[in-house]
Amino acid sequence: MELLWFLEGLRTPFWDAVFSQITTLGEETILIVVFCLVFWCVNKKAGYVLGTSFFLSALAVQGLKTVFRVPRPWVSYPDFLPVGYAIDAATGYSFPSGHTQNAAVLWGL
Repeated sequence: MELLWFLEGLRTPFWDAVFSQITTLGEETILIVVFCLVFWCVNKKAGYVLGTSFFLSALAVQGLKTVFRVPRPWVSYPDFLPVGYAIDAATGYSFPSGHTQNAAVLWGL
């Protein structure tokens, strides 16, 4: 939690906007668009690998979220203030990160 407090102290509107855009690289919509492009335009086998990897990793992450049940930082620490848009967008448990899982599958493969 100390790292989150430290990062909160460094926050500026500019960097909030930059990292907000970086976060979109882990969203499902981006992954689906890339999956479709790979499947239809590059290589069907690579598309199947990407789609299967995403599906299996998403199942694993959701299962692990249910096992660990780690609440969002602002739920455990009400005085911690997340970026405004994060409260509405971030639902459910925080660990493991779905955005990180999506980005790791997409950009890792």
